[in-house]
Amino acid sequence: MASNPVLTRIASGAKASEIRYCEASLRDKPWGETRYSSGTTATNYRYTGQREESSFGLYFYNARWLDVQLGRFVQADSIVPGGVQGLDRYAYVNNSPLVYVDPSGHKCAEGIYAHEECEGPLEKRNLLIFETEGKMQWTEDEMAGFNKYAMDVAQSYANAANTILHTQCMAAENPNNEPCNSISPTDAFYKIHNDEPVTVIRKSQTCDEAIGDIYPDCGGWGYAASPNEIWIFSNATSNDIATHPQLIVHELGHAFAQVGVARGFDWVYTGLSINRNGFYGPALSWQLSTDMSPSEIYADMFLGWVYGKWEPGQLGKYSLAGQSKAEFMYGTNTYILKLLGLYP
Repeated sequence: MASNPVLTRIASGAKASEIRYCEASLRDKPWGETRYSSGTTATNYRYTGQREESSFGLYFYNARWLDVQLGRFVQADSIVPGGVQGLDRYAYVNNSPLVYVDPSGHKCAEGIYAHEECEGPLEKRNLLIFETEGKMQWTEDEMAGFNKYAMDVAQSYANAANTILHTQCMAAENPNNEPCNSISPTDAFYKIHNDEPVTVIRKSQTCDEAIGDIYPDCGGWGYAASPNEIWIFSNATSNDIATHPQLIVHELGHAFAQVGVARGFDWVYTGLSINRNGFYGPALSWQLSTDMSPSEIYADMFLGWVYGKWEPGQLGKYSLAGQSKAEFMYGTNTYILKLLGLYP
């Protein structure tokens, strides 16, 4: 989608170059402007898999050229799309670059797995479904916060898969200059979670009451009961949830790890270092747990992976501990996405 990075690695697996566009949490550059670059990229196929002509700063979309600084095509579309947005024949993807792509320069869609082209209303598919027990309730702010952070997770799934898809596409023979395949954040999320949304249940029990027999003296706020069901306990107050919406990212990290383990990839737990070093921040910010179990450490590392945030070192780089965690999560999560069929 709009924020896919372009990553080049040499035969040993070491990173040779990287170009980043927009993070899920930094949406001020969604049109393809370069946010960060390092090294020398061996290809000029970059933003959404399209060719950049660096000499005059435009991207070629097969039918016409895109100016990423303006977020608009520099030629009018020779095919007039339907709908109100179609009246603006210079608009790129109906002015929604975080949702759509436009491989041909004529018609936009929600990635290769699109359910509808974007000239019509896109089918709304919720990432999360909210349910309650007893007298418990969800507030609008709680649900909005969780939905936003769940979309950040979905965007990270798509970013990771599309990086591989685009790298494979660029390395393959492509005499007809066919556009690279990609997957949308929503499709990536559904593919990981059994083609269904994740149900988040506001439990009437505290953590200790619900799972204290498994985890004695449990004081946690949430629990991933399965890849498609997350519990938020009654001991998590409305203020706890409102001030820590990243809790849903932590719990989705547990769910993602469960999916990997279910497919025989137990390295997600057995391969990581059991320590609390290298995180971007302390407990209740970039660590939602202080527990030293592999599953809790991984879930907090998942939060760092989604946002690309690790303990900084000198000159803005990660510390050694932060770099170690970042590399583990890149390798582990990329492999799980492969197991799930998000890329060949």
